[in-house]
Amino acid sequence: MNDNKEIDDKKIKALIHSLGLKYGLQDDIINKVINSPYKFTRETISNMNLDDIETEEELEKLKTNFIYSYIGKIYVKFYFMLKIRQLKEMIKLRKNGRDNECE
Repeated sequence: MNDNKEIDDKKIKALIHSLGLKYGLQDDIINKVINSPYKFTRETISNMNLDDIETEEELEKLKTNFIYSYIGKIYVKFYFMLKIRQLKEMIKLRKNGRDNECE
C-alpha cells in the first residue's frame, strides 16, 4: 500500500511540475496555489472563536461555509462542533488527571 502512495506522490509532483512549465512558474508556487484555498479554510475556522457559541443560531451568523469546485461544500455543523468541544474537554480533564498523578 505504501508503494501506491509513493506512485501517487510522484504523479502529483510530475503534474505540478508540468503545470509550472506550462505557466512559467516554479513548482513551489504551483503547490502554494493548489493548497491555498484549503489553508485559508483551515486558518479561518481555526481563528473563529467557536467556544463562545451556545446556540445553532449563533453559529449560523458566522460565515462557516466554504465551497470548492469538484469537492463540494465544507461547513461547520453545530452538532459536530459540540462533539469536538466535549472531546477537547475530556482530553483536558484526562491530561490534568495525569498531571496531578505526577505530583
